[in-house]
Amino acid sequence: LETPSKAKEILSQFRVSQETAARIFEEFKGRGPSEAQVQGKKKLRVIEKKIDYLISSNSKVIIWGAGSLTSRLLASTNLAKIDIKCFVDSNKSLQGKKLRDIKIFSPNIFRGLGKEIKVLILSNVYAKEMKDLLIGNYNFKGEILQI
Repeated sequence: LETPSKAKEILSQFRVSQETAARIFEEFKGRGPSEAQVQGKKKLRVIEKKIDYLISSNSKVIIWGAGSLTSRLLASTNLAKIDIKCFVDSNKSLQGKKLRDIKIFSPNIFRGLGKEIKVLILSNVYAKEMKDLLIGNYNFKGEILQI
């Protein structure tokens, strides 16, 4: 809420009076970003560094995770500049579809892949389990990066 008028504009959508909007603006005026915002920006910088590494190394990459996080990163970072060979997702309803004209496969595609492929795991919740599956179930020997 950079200015009182911006605060009024936003709050008008919620049917808040101009007086209430001004009071809310005054209350929050001197505050910096929240701890969650600071942590989110730090995490985004870490993700961007991993993406930059994959771009600069000209790596062939499989991205495990074809959900909303991946879509957001494709839209807001340089993720699309990576040499993405395919996407993988455990969600059967996504398998066989395409994301950015790149096919989405089941995790079974990992069986027998060589070390030249890198896997980027894009999941906030299941990253550890996905890495364990890659190593344990699919005997994946390539580099694994997690966010």
